[in-house]
Amino acid sequence: ILYERILSAKRNCSGDELKSKNSKDTDSLDPYARFMKGLYGLLDGSVENTKFEDECRAIFGNQSYVLFTLNKVIYKLVKQLQAVVADEMDNKLIQLYEYEKSRKPGRVIIDSVYYENARVLLHDENVYRLECSSSPSRLSIQLMDNIVEKPEPYAVSMDPMFASYLQTEFLSTSREKKEEGHNILLRRNRRPYSGLDDLEALCKAMEGVEVVNGLECKMSCSSYKVSYVLDTEDFFHRKKKKKKIEHISQQRNKDRVERFHRFLSASR
Repeated sequence: ILYERILSAKRNCSGDELKSKNSKDTDSLDPYARFMKGLYGLLDGSVENTKFEDECRAIFGNQSYVLFTLNKVIYKLVKQLQAVVADEMDNKLIQLYEYEKSRKPGRVIIDSVYYENARVLLHDENVYRLECSSSPSRLSIQLMDNIVEKPEPYAVSMDPMFASYLQTEFLSTSREKKEEGHNILLRRNRRPYSGLDDLEALCKAMEGVEVVNGLECKMSCSSYKVSYVLDTEDFFHRKKKKKKIEHISQQRNKDRVERFHRFLSASR
């Protein structure tokens, strides 16, 4: 609605009748710039609503009535954006998009993997795909269907002991506080990302990395054995600069040889 109304104002400003009407006053601003100045004044409170309506009538005439409530449309849009920023699920979806985009710079996002990861967050809710292109300027919204149709499992009763093991042992997440001195990451690995938030650190760490999370597993209710599903896999690949690695490796070997010779000379 906002785009259509702003576009109608811009089109009306380019009309021949409006140009001839405003050409008599050579000191006046461009009609569209004059309209936008009044709209900004209305939004920041420096211009009253009645004055803005009079200004629109003076510029556009009878076609100005659709512009009188632009401030209300913009306020509602701002509220929607604030709701998106405050919503936890929306933030998770934005982080998922940044994660998928950071897998490999310049590579097209794999729709099937992206869809499955989004389905984990949204469960049974509808998944919409938004795609924006600059040439030509276009925004497309698509309702996604199930990309991979899997057969429905047979309805069977689960043994209570197996259900307890599955929930408490296999699928449980440890929430105990980590002991001091047993950090997973080494300090020298965390040092380049100090001062960055989680998203920035993740994007920087994933530069040049290609990741595909597609590994599936199944468990036997009778034997409790876990096996991987055929034709599913996880893939992680980080490209390294060969020249830089070879140079560093040669320098390290040279330093080691020098230290060894110093050790021999000191022991004599």
